[in-house]
Amino acid sequence: EGTAQVKNTLRALDVDAVVAIGGDDTLGAAAKLAREGIAIVGIPKTVDNDLPHTYYTPGFPSAAYYLASFTDEIKRDAAYALSRIYIIEALGMKAGWLTCAGALGGADVVLPPEWKISWKHTLEVLAKRYQENGNFAVVVVSQEAHFDEPLKAPIILTVGMGVDQYGHTRKSFICLTLRDRLQKELGIEAKALYPGNYVETGAPVPLDRDLAIALGHKAVELLGGGTYGVMLRLVRPDPSKLEIITAAVPFEKILAQSHRPLDPEMFDHTNLLPTKTFFDYMA
Repeated sequence: EGTAQVKNTLRALDVDAVVAIGGDDTLGAAAKLAREGIAIVGIPKTVDNDLPHTYYTPGFPSAAYYLASFTDEIKRDAAYALSRIYIIEALGMKAGWLTCAGALGGADVVLPPEWKISWKHTLEVLAKRYQENGNFAVVVVSQEAHFDEPLKAPIILTVGMGVDQYGHTRKSFICLTLRDRLQKELGIEAKALYPGNYVETGAPVPLDRDLAIALGHKAVELLGGGTYGVMLRLVRPDPSKLEIITAAVPFEKILAQSHRPLDPEMFDHTNLLPTKTFFDYMA
């Protein structure tokens, strides 16, 4: 009886309204509370960038910046100096937005989770990039990436009885599997790196900070005016201008499309890299 407990607690603490900040799981829970008459407004926040109806999700630009910087430094210094392939594993569950951000840091191969990827083609492309670079390369792979042949059972990290608190099975450390297979099949020394939650920490980039603050102001404004049961979002009204404004969308609309994968036109399956469309979006 979680909803009843929430109602009782809010009443006991004399709380008038709630602002729920998070991804699809958090906002899904917020939608259930809204149906029960709780005054609640949602604010999107996830490094996955996979929430629908918002131009981007706060948290993503900063995480993308940190992952791109990490990738850039590993490629320019460690990979180059040691003539190795480095495999960097990115967060992102079922969406490849953050994984593709590794290309901003010069990743040679990017492997998002949305599509089944040819392992043979991955080897061919990576071997070519390694040689073209002068014997070094960097791969950024999603923790949920999957291939057209079994590489090895991924290591699965779980909370409680096999799933996390929202019922998800989370896979981690595919970078270790790729490291072993690449060394075996290409005969090139490879290293696995798992920045993990590092990309979720630290100071936000100014864009992230400023628009997250704007969403916070808007949430208080809506609650003060008696508007509940909505998620705030970022909207870019004119594609030819950089202006981004805040708006609201009903929770029910979010629940109807709770997940936004990477757009198909943003990834080149031949080159295993994001397209210009993705780079334009990131810019």
